[in-house]
Amino acid sequence: MTIRCAGLYSSQNMFWLVTPDNSWANATIIAACAFCPHGGPCPACTLLNTEFSVTRSGHFSDLRIVSGAHQKNGSRLICTKQDFATFDHCKIRVNNYNLPQCKLGTLEISEVQPETSILCEGLQSAENVIWMITNTTGSSVQPALCGTRSVDYACNVTNTDTFYASRNVSVSQLTITNSIRETLDNRTVACIRRDRSKSDSCRIRVVHPAETSNRMASLRGWDLIGTVHINKVYDSYNTISCSWALTGPLSPIILQTKPRLSETVVSDGKKYYTGTCNVSVGLSASEGLYQLSVTVLPGGASLLVGNVSVEKPGTPLLEAQTCPVIVAEGSSLECKCHHADTEQGSPPAFVSWLKDDNSSVLNISNVNKGLNGTDYTCRSVWGPTAALTQIVNYTLLVAYGPTSANVTSQKNLAYITETLTLTCTSDEVYPSANFSWSVPCVTLNLTSLVSTCEVSTGTLIQVTEVTCTAYNSEIPSLTTSAAYTPPAANEEDSSSKGDNLPLAYVAGGTAAVVVVVVAVIVVIIVITVKRRNRTYERPRRRRNREEDPHTYSDLQPGAITGSPTPPNTADSSNSNLQPNNPTNNVRNRSVTKEGRENGGDHVCDGARSGNQDVQKPNIVYLNVRSSQGSDAAAYYNATGDVQAAHSDDGDNDHYYSQVKDVESAGPDLDSSDKSLQ
Repeated sequence: MTIRCAGLYSSQNMFWLVTPDNSWANATIIAACAFCPHGGPCPACTLLNTEFSVTRSGHFSDLRIVSGAHQKNGSRLICTKQDFATFDHCKIRVNNYNLPQCKLGTLEISEVQPETSILCEGLQSAENVIWMITNTTGSSVQPALCGTRSVDYACNVTNTDTFYASRNVSVSQLTITNSIRETLDNRTVACIRRDRSKSDSCRIRVVHPAETSNRMASLRGWDLIGTVHINKVYDSYNTISCSWALTGPLSPIILQTKPRLSETVVSDGKKYYTGTCNVSVGLSASEGLYQLSVTVLPGGASLLVGNVSVEKPGTPLLEAQTCPVIVAEGSSLECKCHHADTEQGSPPAFVSWLKDDNSSVLNISNVNKGLNGTDYTCRSVWGPTAALTQIVNYTLLVAYGPTSANVTSQKNLAYITETLTLTCTSDEVYPSANFSWSVPCVTLNLTSLVSTCEVSTGTLIQVTEVTCTAYNSEIPSLTTSAAYTPPAANEEDSSSKGDNLPLAYVAGGTAAVVVVVVAVIVVIIVITVKRRNRTYERPRRRRNREEDPHTYSDLQPGAITGSPTPPNTADSSNSNLQPNNPTNNVRNRSVTKEGRENGGDHVCDGARSGNQDVQKPNIVYLNVRSSQGSDAAAYYNATGDVQAAHSDDGDNDHYYSQVKDVESAGPDLDSSDKSLQ
């Protein structure tokens, strides 16, 4: 049944409405049709009631009741312009047959059902009804003829193996029991009054509902990918499609997609299709649970494909194992920036280094010191429109050097022991250098670039080379070294500067100390041996006013004449060296004019007079006291010539009969000194 509304302007919008009575208050909109562009086709009308179909073309619009026409009997249809000021209306009076199962001119029948029934409404008791099936070429089959009330509405069926028919006063029913595809596929079924004055028809769409498997949902960035495999499906109109629905925190999203199909033939000779249906749905950054479902048409039910949660990520991190605090020069760096496994976000955030081609790994080969202190930025982006952006910085510190080392020396003088300070200097190093020496250091000082090692001269005598090794404080494998070679005794230290001490002098000083110590030991041994010799007795010093036990009567002027007599070298005990025989106590030693004995420093004091304590008034003496505490005395005659000498080192007295080159005592000598007792 089709109704036309004419007299429209193409530049105006129009509406179709239906009301069960004559009241505008109870009217509902069936469809809205927009204006038609000048010279172009009219857009499709927006249908709000699927029991109707509406089209528009220029100055008119057509409405067709596709189902439930008899239920609308007595209702009123309204055609109106957009302003609702100009309209027309008509009352529906159904005076025709109606196939209520026919939707939009098509009746869908599933071949998996054991039988299918088709209804025809609007019959009158006195009307005979014919059921007719016609193919696309125009050939028709009359499955049944149903009579009037007079024959009790009996139906005459032509093929009882396939059809069954019945009717009552106003309704007739045709049932197909088997061979549905062969009987109805791509055909038209009609319910017709015998005189052809009334009828209704519908196209038959035979389908095999879709059988599916392997439903999957996955994320590709911020797109939710849905997949379903179609195992078996058939549609005589080949209108197979997939209807997807995404539900979640926001409004549902409905999408239609066409599957990729391939034709297959099963054993019974019927044709079916197999294939895959896919969809890609964009997600929003609203956190929550999203659910994707699919309905494969024809005949499929809504099936769950999968769920996905949308969650924000945590803070991006630098992997400690691959992002060290400091990197050795010449090595490679592969610093990974990432989120913790439990904080990656869903969908995962995109992590990349801004200076490394949008990769999450910062790759630097052959790191050089020029990169020391360079900052790199890792960025984490989450959300379809970068709703959440986070960054983390990494400062590359490069450990390099030391490239070279240098050793210099400087002497340190002490009273007895001498040391040498070796200074080791490094350069071109970061963050700092540590040092090691090949010899033990008496004292060791360290700064970031310099190490000083104080070495004893005894240690230096034992080695031919001293090595200083400088190594990087963070990367000990980065090393360099320098060697210091102590010079030989007749060479100067090439590394010495200013007050630096040649090693030969250091070694000579050390040897001199050793010789002195040995000499002292020998003297002690000799004195000890002499004490044990009973022929030699150490004169006892006078105390207070004791008489001098020595006899000086032989010290007369001219008493000592001739050349001195050397001691008897064959007599090792020196028993002939008697205190009262100064003539024989000759040691070939002298007191010089400056009052020095064999180069030793002495303080001279004495007297020159006829002192009553001296037995010979014409004899004077000169007392010499050394800084080591020993005494020496020289005796002069009246003319100022030295006649004899006497020394006392604290343990033994020694007498000398020849003294030469001595000036006569001057008047400045203190005559009160009586140290020679």
